[in-house]
Amino acid sequence: MSEALHLEGGHFGIRTIVIEPGFFKTNISESHHDFGVAEPPYDELSETMAKLEADLAGTRRRVPVGTDAEMVLGARASLDDAAFEKAMREVLKLDR
Repeated sequence: MSEALHLEGGHFGIRTIVIEPGFFKTNISESHHDFGVAEPPYDELSETMAKLEADLAGTRRRVPVGTDAEMVLGARASLDDAAFEKAMREVLKLDR
């Protein structure tokens, strides 16, 4: 969605970017304490949240639906940002 907004809004001078932060070390794991999660009522919630976190870790973020989506994601994977944007603008006939 952000890439579509970037392409469409760019025509009007609106810039859209996606921030994808990398890992950075913090002391949260050293200062984090779980109080009461091993006993009701929070034990069940804690277990559910742990399963959800594990499930989300393995979830694909981009799932192509249709051959056009497969083509776009394939192009996205093989081109850098500038080349992808140029190709999409040409295909969609978007002026900048």
